[in-house]
Amino acid sequence: MTAVALAGYGIFAPADPTPEDRDRSRLLVALAWTSARRSIGRIVGRDLVSDPGWDILLDLYVNHMQARPVFVCGLCLAAQVPQTTALRWIATLEKRGLVDRAPDANDRRRSFVRLTEAGLDRMREALDASSDSDRRLGIGRLQTIQ
Repeated sequence: MTAVALAGYGIFAPADPTPEDRDRSRLLVALAWTSARRSIGRIVGRDLVSDPGWDILLDLYVNHMQARPVFVCGLCLAAQVPQTTALRWIATLEKRGLVDRAPDANDRRRSFVRLTEAGLDRMREALDASSDSDRRLGIGRLQTIQ
């Protein structure tokens, strides 16, 4: 695969990206968002930059891309908010058709949460828009494509 540098941005992308390249790029953007949000929260205070809905969506997307199941309790930790707050956000995301819950067949006390197809589409669109915005602003992420 041939990689090209996008002039002035320090970004390396395939000349003709495959769906796998796009998925890998989106995953890297989601991981970067997650890391940045945690760093900013640690530096200026989580209460000043809290966005539990976005944190939940990012965590679900990353876990979806890595084929890992996500339990409600894990999303509460990922959002770094009290359980009641995370549960309200999960319910809101569910009402909007972005996520759904399913009971754990092995332990009925637990539930899995996953992005719906509409949720996956929205996350792909949001991560692509984030990448486009970074390129326009000149904030490049170095990606090596092999």
